[in-house]
Amino acid sequence: MYEKREKQIALAKELYYKALESINPTKLISQKLSYEAGNLRVNSLNFPLDSYKKIYIIGAGKASGAMAKAIEEILGDRISGGMVIVKDGYSVPLSKISIYEASHPIPDSRGLKATKLMLNLINNFEEEDLVINLIGGGGSALLIAPPEGVTLGDIQILTSTLLSCGASIEEINTLRKHLSRVKGGLLAQKIYPATSLNLILSDVLGDKLSFIASGPTVEDPTTFKDCLEIIYKYNLIEKLPTSIISYIKKGVAGKVPETLKTPPPKTFNIIIGNLHTALERLVEILPQEGLAPLLLTGFLEGEVNEVAYVLASIIKEVKRYNLPLPPPCGIILGGEPTVTIKGKGKGGRNQHLALAMSILIDGMEDVVFLSGASDGTDGPTEVAGAIVDGNTVSEALKAGISAKTYLENYDSYNFFARAGGHLKPGPTFTNVNDIILILIFK
Repeated sequence: MYEKREKQIALAKELYYKALESINPTKLISQKLSYEAGNLRVNSLNFPLDSYKKIYIIGAGKASGAMAKAIEEILGDRISGGMVIVKDGYSVPLSKISIYEASHPIPDSRGLKATKLMLNLINNFEEEDLVINLIGGGGSALLIAPPEGVTLGDIQILTSTLLSCGASIEEINTLRKHLSRVKGGLLAQKIYPATSLNLILSDVLGDKLSFIASGPTVEDPTTFKDCLEIIYKYNLIEKLPTSIISYIKKGVAGKVPETLKTPPPKTFNIIIGNLHTALERLVEILPQEGLAPLLLTGFLEGEVNEVAYVLASIIKEVKRYNLPLPPPCGIILGGEPTVTIKGKGKGGRNQHLALAMSILIDGMEDVVFLSGASDGTDGPTEVAGAIVDGNTVSEALKAGISAKTYLENYDSYNFFARAGGHLKPGPTFTNVNDIILILIFK
């Protein structure tokens, strides 16, 4: 019994790691870009490099360092210089491009300084230059340039407040865009009249370009009025710094400029990979393990506790009625649920979801549930998520650990630290959305 359980859990982990391999930025770049006879080709676009005076590489996001390394391998000495900003621990060795680390998800002074250096570099770009911009999840926290009258401290409070109130990533980034001099298309505006080729690894459901890294290179459909509505929706008017409220109200009144509404010429945005790249890879490899695959959705959203009940109901349907497919099977999901923090514990949405699921599937044999962040870090922790089965709760109770108590205190991290079950891939050097896998064996 114990050996079978260990094999099932090990298989779920192995599948998760294979999904991560499919979204490796180096692999994605090599699949999308080709360089022959002086021509750089990306999808149907062709850039004859001899027609450009200089070629610069810039970028921000958890995957931008790995993407930069891939670009260096392709273009080599054709690169004139550049810089990328990555999350702590996501640096890779580069020869032509400088790399800077900064804090995520709460921005810090290093991100502020690095963004200033990037803006100084952009000031040197000329019309005959080609700029390859590498953008990915995490860019919102790493590219930091507050507008006049708003401080880094104000942005830090804004970020932490939004992350804990249950707001969606689109709502969070709507506010981030309007409190920045580089987001919401403004970076593309600063790069012009140079040509801007923006290679984007999507971590936003539906690949909405204006929300990936807060859309630094695309036009922004949101407004200051939207920002104010989000603030009232989550009752944040008394929780945010007065400088932020004042700036947004000035925006509503038309006293400060809106984000970019019309894209500049010579700006090309290309998505090189997304969540479905990873989910479709799982569809391919599950049959090799004797499991029928079902990709249920890559658009999973909603409050984590409610999501858990829906997923548990699907498992029960499979176990009882062999629907929507019979065991042995693997149900594949992806997305970005949200957590409204009510306790004083430590965790992230993936760990919290796994802990909630452990209670709902308690006693079910041959069921394994995994929820993991593709970037390797779940919330403010160093783990990606967790993996549980129908024995997790009972095994923890034997050691005096109550899953229900930890769940109520939103302390999933410390539950799994004691009971076991953490996913610890370390920095993955990539980032799409969360990967959720349900394995149901016969």
